[in-house]
Amino acid sequence: MNLKYFSGIILICLSVNTMPSFAQKPETVYSIAHVVKPIEFYIEQIGLWKKELDKDKTNPTAWFNYYKANRYAHISSGHDSVYASNRFQRIQAVVKEMEANIPNTFEAHFIKWANGYNDWNLLPELQKAYEMDSTRIETYDGFINLYEANRDMVKRDYFLKKWYQTGLVSPGLLNYNYNVLKSLKPNAILITAGDNDTYFAWMVQAVLGIRKDVTIINVGLASMKDYAARLSAELGVNLPNTEDEKYEVYTQHFYKALVNNKFKRPVYAGLTVGDEFTKPVESNLYLIGLAYEYSDEKMDNIAILKKNLEKEYALDYLDASFGIDTYETVVACANSNYVVPMLTLYNHYKLSDDMERANYWKEKAKKVAKKGGKEEEMKNYFKE
Repeated sequence: MNLKYFSGIILICLSVNTMPSFAQKPETVYSIAHVVKPIEFYIEQIGLWKKELDKDKTNPTAWFNYYKANRYAHISSGHDSVYASNRFQRIQAVVKEMEANIPNTFEAHFIKWANGYNDWNLLPELQKAYEMDSTRIETYDGFINLYEANRDMVKRDYFLKKWYQTGLVSPGLLNYNYNVLKSLKPNAILITAGDNDTYFAWMVQAVLGIRKDVTIINVGLASMKDYAARLSAELGVNLPNTEDEKYEVYTQHFYKALVNNKFKRPVYAGLTVGDEFTKPVESNLYLIGLAYEYSDEKMDNIAILKKNLEKEYALDYLDASFGIDTYETVVACANSNYVVPMLTLYNHYKLSDDMERANYWKEKAKKVAKKGGKEEEMKNYFKE
């Protein structure tokens, strides 16, 4: 099996094969970036929370969970366009029903904002929700996105610290992103793709003061025209955006634009970034750990890979956790990305006839893969 199969494995976390719970009572529906659940769970929760609403249509908690269950069922529909379209239409109806039944509540204002997917015209809704309850962490990422897009680092970092101080953060994801940052050259640019490889990386910088020289750019956020313009001026590039270009054009030119920055800053992509962004520059990418480094010239990435995994990375958390991590399933899935560099080292040491080191990384990779639900893939790789 090709090692590339394992690359970017965090992107398919949502397809983890977990059986539905068939709960008798409705459960809190957590963010899909926080807790991994199969689509059956969300469909089940839609029905259970609907029953609660039938009893009381003015129950904000029921509406909040009912909306999230519908939203995540839509997201989990993936490429099933019929179901996805129907569920999307249902979400819009849910938002209108909420406005009618629980107006002027935190939940109604926040969900109207959240359903706009960073539509800044809806910013007053986010602000109203925050004014009603500034302790609800659901609003924090919206403000983080807003101030990042405006390049207001002081206000952005205020909300990152506020989030961190709640204690409702993932030690595992902080550790993962710490390792990503530790492997980069000075003044690097790092491309990220989702919530957990972006917010927690910013948090490592803002709260812990680690690798603040690195500019972290999320491909989703950077697709917005005004933000892309600010980044372009700051980095000396000409970034595309999805307001002026088709998505396919955006993905084709995004990475290429960054590597042509006038300050010659090194550019990396986390293993979490999808192929649509990395494929256009694939021949110039070198695996150096939990990221790929772009280089116009051939480079000895194995030496860098060894240095990062064996000297730079803090890997103890892969073996033992000394606290409760409510992101446990997401962390295990994210950690599956270590399999790629670990197996690369395994093959390197095997070729060098250093079987002690080869077997060390083989067992390490198998253990990580098992926790991430990829045990069968590893067995197929080693033909066990």
